[in-house]
Amino acid sequence: MAETLNMREASIGEITDFIKDLFTMEIYDPVIVLGKMGMGKTASLKGLAKELGIGYCELRLVNMTETDMLGIPTVSAQGTTTYASNDLLPMVERDGERGILALDEITSCSATMRAAAYQLLDGQRALGNYKLPDKWICVGLGNGPDDGGVFNGAEAALFTRCYGFRVAPNLESFKEYAIESGMNPSVVAYLSYDPSKLHVYDPDELDGLCPCPRTWEKLSKLLNAKEKYNGGPVSMTVAEFLASASIGVREAGFFSGFYEYNQKGHVVSVDDILSGKAKGNSVSASEPQVIYIAIESLIKQINEELRSATKVGGNFPTDVVKRIANATNWLIDASSVKLDYGVMGSRDLCSGVKDIASIILDDSFDKICPRFVQFCTTNSIIIQG
Repeated sequence: MAETLNMREASIGEITDFIKDLFTMEIYDPVIVLGKMGMGKTASLKGLAKELGIGYCELRLVNMTETDMLGIPTVSAQGTTTYASNDLLPMVERDGERGILALDEITSCSATMRAAAYQLLDGQRALGNYKLPDKWICVGLGNGPDDGGVFNGAEAALFTRCYGFRVAPNLESFKEYAIESGMNPSVVAYLSYDPSKLHVYDPDELDGLCPCPRTWEKLSKLLNAKEKYNGGPVSMTVAEFLASASIGVREAGFFSGFYEYNQKGHVVSVDDILSGKAKGNSVSASEPQVIYIAIESLIKQINEELRSATKVGGNFPTDVVKRIANATNWLIDASSVKLDYGVMGSRDLCSGVKDIASIILDDSFDKICPRFVQFCTTNSIIIQG
């Protein structure tokens, strides 16, 4: 059993929501977040700072010395030591009144570096001549002893100073980020099809490439660029090559086989769904690959159409609203084949399309798909907005 260090497991989304609440409540106590490599700990903090419009500063402690943190010491004629200020730590004038200071790899650095970092985590929030701005939250990030990264220790002094969490792999949290950031639909669909592949790491094996949120994002970046250059989906051979370079050879074959459905005409046309030609109850329960790829491709297309649409009087054009209503009809019909299809698709739609609430309230939407709100209510699906 993996060592948890007596810490509560939470998803990335739950942890960033907790930090967001700290800012709302004007509590600026430090937080420690540990977890397996590639979980998106650092990226999530950057995204949170951007979302809140606050400052962000990141220190990779494993590459630093105490002098880097403290500044160069100077001894006065009276024998007192002061430290020349450095520009690595946050300053209100440059970085803003509120912000997040990420102390990355806090469990991988030396004990002396951790001791220096603890001074920013305690009640004084000071290091040498430097004092952390009052409305900045310090977040320590690192790996636990069984997480596959370098672990050089974590003293009780660290945990008693901070609110603490362990990051747990969570598909829904990852998918919210994936859809919002425009990840390749086939990547999101594959993980919806097999959630166990979100993070695959065996501490008993030699280190190497492995599927994890970080490497799935790398694969998505390659696929998006290659498909754009190719003018459409790539071959199974190319998909397998790109996947091997990103997530490792063991998983690449399974992913590329899933991806090949795009090439064989199995996937329902997104345009047919949006135009109302395709019927959700015609999909096969024996081919879940089809529905998962169709759903994620559909959501990506809807977001692209909404970004390019021009609102009139605060409302989206009627033809755009009707296309989205057709998509929701298709999802509800698909639930008659297998409930999971409609529920998963509707959840992704509600979390991945920011303007979904205003669209649903449009009269033209209700005329085409009057069942959607009731379907969401019945299946405990939260409509954002």
